[in-house]
Parts: sequence; C-alpha cells; structure tokens
Amino acid sequence: MAFHDSQLGRFGELCSAHFGGHGDPDVRAAHALASNGVSAPARPNLKAVYGTKILNEDTDPVWRPWAAAFGGFLNRYQAKGGAPLAAQCPAPWPQLPAGFCMHELTPPLRYWSMRSFSSRLRAVNIITRADGTIGVDPSAKPTWNYVVTRRGEILVGAEDFGWIKHTSIAAGQSVWAAGEVGIENGQLRLVNLQSGHYVTSGAANITPGSVLAGTLTRFVDDVVKEYFKVFNLPNLHSAFQCVWV
Repeated sequence: MAFHDSQLGRFGELCSAHFGGHGDPDVRAAHALASNGVSAPARPNLKAVYGTKILNEDTDPVWRPWAAAFGGFLNRYQAKGGAPLAAQCPAPWPQLPAGFCMHELTPPLRYWSMRSFSSRLRAVNIITRADGTIGVDPSAKPTWNYVVTRRGEILVGAEDFGWIKHTSIAAGQSVWAAGEVGIENGQLRLVNLQSGHYVTSGAANITPGSVLAGTLTRFVDDVVKEYFKVFNLPNLHSAFQCVWV
C-alpha cells in the first residue's frame, strides 16, 4: 500500500488541503482532529476545544492554587517512596521494536479534564459485590479511564473500541496514577488503580496489598478529593474513595 493510500497519508493530505497556510503541521492536524475531520460546520479552533474540555491549565485562575495543593500531596507521596509510573504496553507487537505501543499513538475520541467530565457523569457503572465492596462494573460500556498527569491534571477518556487505553490519554508519557472511573447517580463514586499499562502489569507492576499499593491508593484518594474541592466541583459522592479494584 502506498503511503498516500494509508490512513495516516490520507489524514496528512486532509490537513494540508484545509490548513496548508499554517506553518505548523501539528497545529494543522490538531485543527482537523478538533471536529473529527468534518469540514461543515466550521471546525472549532484549538482555543475553543481547550475551553470545552477545560484543558487550558495556565490561563485558568484556579490552576495556580491547585498546582500548589497538588505539590503538597506530591511531596508527601514521594517522601513515602512514590514515583512516576512509566508506560509499558502489556500487548505484544510482533516485528516492532521492544517497548513499542500502538495505543499511545492513537488519540482518544472522547476525553476531557475531570473539571469538564464532572458535568458528564450520567452513566451508572458501579457494582456491589457479594462481600459488600463496590467496584467498577466490567460489563458497563464504555469503560471510563483516567490518568493523573505529571502536572497534576486528571484526564478522563472513554475506552472506545477496547483500543483507547491509558497511554492513549497520556500520549505514552509517565503519570502519577491511572485507573478506571466509577459513577453513581451523577456523582463520582470511586476511582480504582486498574491499568495494565501503568500499574498492574506495566513497568511499575505494583503488587496488590503491598505498602506501595496502599500508599498510591491513599495519594490518589487525597488528590481527587482536593481537586474537587479546589475547583468547586459539586459531583463528588460523599462516600468517594480510591480502591485498588
């Protein structure tokens, strides 16, 4: 197959055709992705996309107080042995270089900062197990994944087609935490730490029940609660908790 007939080649041609006047090819691609490549109605520009998803950290007046609060949690977490989690794909990719992960090259179709996602908590995906514990229902689709970025943002994305993974949301970058989101009655009921790319079978390979697992769980619990408090988000369940699974 010739390059120009491939998905990547056709996408490149689309960007060049519609945004050829812009000098930065990444900006051309981002504008095309902003509206999933649809020309009509007019695509939103990057500023509009950032505003919808509330990803404009540096221009958000509340971001600086959050960054300070997050830094405090992070210092305590690192003092107890916490470290960034590097991505490691659990899926084998034959004939490709070691460490290669196709997931991190695939942008999520539906993703937001938690600040924006908190107003979209419409699904119910919580189950109560026989032992009385609660968790994310694996049969409820889509699965909503989250990552805590190195800067302290909480990003959420749908695991569309079973292909969009945590590394898709984080573009393969290291993160502080990753897992799934549990929603109940329009509120964030829990997050867990189930991520094969970052936590359970990734480079960290954190053992359930270990001291590090407990430290990470408490760190994420504190971070999410404070995030909702600082950004004045009303959708955190009164019994919210971070759980391992």
